[in-house]
Amino acid sequence: MLAPMLGPAVAVLTLVVLLGLTLALLHMRPGRGAPALLGAAHGVLGATGIVLLLLAAQRSAKAAAQGAGTFGFDATWLLVFALLLGLTVLYFVRRGRAGQAALMIVLHGTIAVMGYVILVAYWSLA
Repeated sequence: MLAPMLGPAVAVLTLVVLLGLTLALLHMRPGRGAPALLGAAHGVLGATGIVLLLLAAQRSAKAAAQGAGTFGFDATWLLVFALLLGLTVLYFVRRGRAGQAALMIVLHGTIAVMGYVILVAYWSLA
């Protein structure tokens, strides 16, 4: 049985991924950063998606039969970790530490994409 909040969680987190990609591309422009409002929207929507995912994460018999029974929880924890890394990006940007912020952006994006891919795999099997 598919949890009713899983579809909206995937939809919101898909929007968050697209916003994150836009932010990363804007951040790479020389001499210009990404708009703060876009970053705030990315963070707020990301947190909203994680809350929806927490409400939806449950074991799926179909996913478990295919060896992916814990993918919902795995994706949730990876995305929570990515959220915390995103907060460190904000911290370093506010302190003017561009080098550390860039490293955190890479780590944040990598962990978030891992969580998103696992979530989509879980959603397709649930």
